[in-house]
Amino acid sequence: MKIKLLSAGLLYSAMTVLVLFFSFAEGRAQDAIEIVHVVGVVTDMAGEPLPGVSVVVQGTQHGTSTDVDGQYSITVAKGAILSYSFIGFETKTVKVTKARYDIVLEEEAQTLDHVVVTGYSQVELRKS
Repeated sequence: MKIKLLSAGLLYSAMTVLVLFFSFAEGRAQDAIEIVHVVGVVTDMAGEPLPGVSVVVQGTQHGTSTDVDGQYSITVAKGAILSYSFIGFETKTVKVTKARYDIVLEEEAQTLDHVVVTGYSQVELRKS
């Protein structure tokens, strides 16, 4: 396939145009955002994997969750902040600078002021 550039009056092949485009893109590499494919495992303090942990890029709706083995993978921009959250555990955040993060979540230490116990019972009366 051939493309004619009207302003220069030159005939270039599509391949040449692509090479010129990529050459231009390389010159602006310092302005580009570096993308990182982050993988890892989320565990509790005992080393047990946590399935269903939310892994979200802070300030966005872009995220994923861990599988049954606590493993996850997500593609983000280098420097993004990942937030790991799970019910009953403290949320942990990390700034992405590398491709692997194995996260250990700590249990939330909350105490209850009051406990209310409600019981029900059923009594059957027999006629003799």
